[in-house]
Amino acid sequence: MSSKKKIGIAICLVLLSSMMLGCIERETQESATTTQVEQVLTQGSYRDFKATAEGKNLVLEPLVGVDEWGNPIPGLAESWDVSPDGKTYTFHLRKGVKFHDGTQFNAEAARFFIEWQGMQKAYGKYMDRTEIVNDYTVRVYLEKYYYGFLGELGQLISPNAVEPAGDVNGKLVNYIGTGSFKLVEYKKDQEAVLVRNDDYWGKKPKLEKVIWKVVPDPYTQVLALKAGELDLIGAAEHHSCLPYIEIAKMQKDHDFEVMLHSYGRYQVIDFNFKKEPFNDVRVREAFNYAIDRELMVHTLFADLTKPAYLLGPPAPDWGPRNIEGYRYDPEKANQLLAEAGWRDTDGDGILDKDGKPFTCELIVPSGEANADVVAVFVQSELKKIGVQMKVTTMESGAAWDMRKKGEGEYDLFVHHCCGAAAMACLGIGGKYHSAYAYGKGVYHNDELDKQIEKAFTSLDKTERRKAFDQIWKILHEESPSIPLYDITKPVIFRNNMQGFKFGPTIFDMDLSDVEVVEYEVEAPTPTEQVLIQGAYKDFKQAVEGRNLVFETLMGVDEQGNSVPKLAESWEISPDGKTYTFHLRKGVKFHDRTPFNASVAKFSIEWSGKKKAFGKYIDWIEIVDDHTLRVYLKEYYRPFLLDLASEFSSKVISPNAVEPAWDVNGKLVNYIGTGPFKLADYKKDQEAVLVRNDDYWGKKPKLEKVIWKTVPDPYTQVLALKAGELDLIGAAEHHSSLPYIEIAELQKDPNLGVILHSYGRYQVIRFNCEKEPFNDVRVRKACNYAIDKELMVHTLFADIPKPSYRITDARFEWGPSNIDEKYYRYDLDKAKKLMTEAGWADTDGDGILDKDGKHFTCELIVPAGEANADVVAPFMQSELKKLGIQMNIITLESGAAGKRQKEGKYDLYVHHSGCLPSVAGYIEIGGNYHAGGWPHGYQNDTLDKLIEKAWTTPDEAEWRALCDQIWQLLHKEAPCIPLYDITKPVVFKKNVHGFKFGPTMFEMDLSDVEIV
Repeated sequence: MSSKKKIGIAICLVLLSSMMLGCIERETQESATTTQVEQVLTQGSYRDFKATAEGKNLVLEPLVGVDEWGNPIPGLAESWDVSPDGKTYTFHLRKGVKFHDGTQFNAEAARFFIEWQGMQKAYGKYMDRTEIVNDYTVRVYLEKYYYGFLGELGQLISPNAVEPAGDVNGKLVNYIGTGSFKLVEYKKDQEAVLVRNDDYWGKKPKLEKVIWKVVPDPYTQVLALKAGELDLIGAAEHHSCLPYIEIAKMQKDHDFEVMLHSYGRYQVIDFNFKKEPFNDVRVREAFNYAIDRELMVHTLFADLTKPAYLLGPPAPDWGPRNIEGYRYDPEKANQLLAEAGWRDTDGDGILDKDGKPFTCELIVPSGEANADVVAVFVQSELKKIGVQMKVTTMESGAAWDMRKKGEGEYDLFVHHCCGAAAMACLGIGGKYHSAYAYGKGVYHNDELDKQIEKAFTSLDKTERRKAFDQIWKILHEESPSIPLYDITKPVIFRNNMQGFKFGPTIFDMDLSDVEVVEYEVEAPTPTEQVLIQGAYKDFKQAVEGRNLVFETLMGVDEQGNSVPKLAESWEISPDGKTYTFHLRKGVKFHDRTPFNASVAKFSIEWSGKKKAFGKYIDWIEIVDDHTLRVYLKEYYRPFLLDLASEFSSKVISPNAVEPAWDVNGKLVNYIGTGPFKLADYKKDQEAVLVRNDDYWGKKPKLEKVIWKTVPDPYTQVLALKAGELDLIGAAEHHSSLPYIEIAELQKDPNLGVILHSYGRYQVIRFNCEKEPFNDVRVRKACNYAIDKELMVHTLFADIPKPSYRITDARFEWGPSNIDEKYYRYDLDKAKKLMTEAGWADTDGDGILDKDGKHFTCELIVPAGEANADVVAPFMQSELKKLGIQMNIITLESGAAGKRQKEGKYDLYVHHSGCLPSVAGYIEIGGNYHAGGWPHGYQNDTLDKLIEKAWTTPDEAEWRALCDQIWQLLHKEAPCIPLYDITKPVVFKKNVHGFKFGPTMFEMDLSDVEIV
């Protein structure tokens, strides 16, 4: 039977089981007697708890609430009076209310909050002063009427929630409110735990606890809900929160309830009106006419939402009136573009003007669940009118950084508009006002500013309505954005959850009546906790595999700081030459040998025989069973980093070598202290690891890990899709998987894809001892000749970023003094350097020559470098433009390494360093030090600088020496940096809990489980 058939049958069985389970549950519910059910709700969210208004609204409450159209309603202020001139507000506060910390809510607390919030909100600039009338009455005096005042008051916090306490300039450090739930536990980007506030002044929730789980991928949220790990999804989001196509499927599943609600908030695409060609209103209008929104919501969203043609809903007091918007009209779009001077002069289907084709880029912040399919649809629609649009999906923070830089480093940007809170887009400081702080390039002008300020400071309702009409007229005529569809909010929950209601705004969750009921069902058979992992290298050749079995004395975090591992703590003498390690107690090796100071001493000495740090050790003293002291001959800065590297100093059992306890012995058995034990091994085929139930730390949930050697990365992808592997990419630290495949896998709802950069770059190393690469001008020319931006865009779907330095500047020793813009693509400069080096095309064949010899060279590509197969031809093409004929030689990794060591290469595909080693290999014994990379770049001056840098205790001198090293390497161009080796990991959706380790060589399987 084929794998596809097996998978199909398996899916059918799962679905059938799910349907039967639903029937059993309902029947059982009808017949079962009422039992006490634990009132715990686990809710999924793609964002961190503290980054969401929805989360805050469970803990904090507003002084004044708003209804669905933005009208003020009572909150902690039961009522209020407004003076005839609209400048004095008197709030009558609710009595008997306490904050979660026991502080009484009164006028003093309300005044603090109004003043504190006013430091951040637009109303603050209109506020004159506040006054406490009595314990439960507070008065606010405005210098001028401000329409948005009540709507901007926000969620009230305790004066003790800020630091310093009670300071109106203080920073919010604790979530202390008056709400129906209290925040009791919080792990950033992971989880928040809220418990019922039993002292709540209002209707107390039925739920005792709400667990907020961060699940960044919306498809994973759906699967987690189906798997029973979540009870509720969608309620915690206010953008395009769940894939509508999945919603349509879930509506057919009887085990789940789907609720939908429109709040009049629309998904839009914003133009950067300061950049050509979008500074031309005709182009903006043409784009609006070019999108068939009805077709979009029908084909992509199963008509679950409605198309949008305006930038806001028909709110009675402020919404757009008597404006139709831009309906689909491609002919009108073409006409407008022609008027703007855009025509297809060369017949390639793409419009051009002044010799430039009409190309643009759409930025899609990650987490916008439906934006991925919308972006492709818009791309297709624009192509019909001759516009080539590139889609770039970016991590949300990075996307917004681009939006905020300069005049806005974007052409088009997926965002949203308005909703009940008009101030979000139309207010002072709002999206279309010149004081907007959350993105440059969004449309505004002086007249629009004037009308917005008039609308928000006019007491007269008629005048205010006229100003809003003018605002909408300007926005319609100037077409600053493309409205797409109503972000209809979907919420899905399991049928054992009852009582959910939509709140008055898209940011509110009403959990007041929610309760969990339980069905008596037969317990499912526990899932076998076995993970099958693909790797292109043999287990014993892969440091990632060894890190599951062996541990190190020291650890390192992602920034390069030393952290405890088998050494719980340590002290360093003032001269930096004596290290005292306090070892973890109760640790045993897999062969039951106790871990103690004697074993630690043996491991350091055994590793020191082979690695650079060994020559700096004078002697090692055993102080007591769990205390070890190491004396160095001289100060050696990377010593702790070396002890954190499995490459340099893994802690092994003395019985793992032969002869046992011999510091010159050969490693013959994999006996460590790690969370897994090596139980079976077949070279170049498979390794079986079983859980170490005696592990000293957090024990894995997995019982077994099967390491499958699959040398071809494309085969790994196919094996994952076929169900033969559960996880790929985690076992590699080079270009581990084809990026072009990753881009496709990201679209597969049955798979999870996560990416992480560790600052390790793919590079091409020169043989600097061999002509013609012994000439620095040639090396520089080759650097200028490669268009890296084009490379990552065309070959890698922009997943990794191009690199222009030897390594990342993020590390404390990194090349912070080197301009990232060096060696940008400049073919003219490259040609000039080649001419200066004496190379010219004397016979007109397109290949440079010198002294009668053509410039030909070889690039060695070790097999397994997944993306090198496409990079190599790209480089070949780029160098050909320079007049260099490069031949590509792909060799088995071992054979390639042999050629490299013998110096039988011109160019070699390799990588820069990263933690726990020193980035860029600028350490003693590293790539740019004598005895490092064979036939690469080394010299006496560089050696002395490196040795001095890593043996000086003076911080300023060390940093200055690092700067000199990087400047020298920059000047000498020993390699061609290409791109950041962004590490992709792909797994089946039933694999939960995978996390990236602090370094590129570590896998964190501690929380991985199969569901």
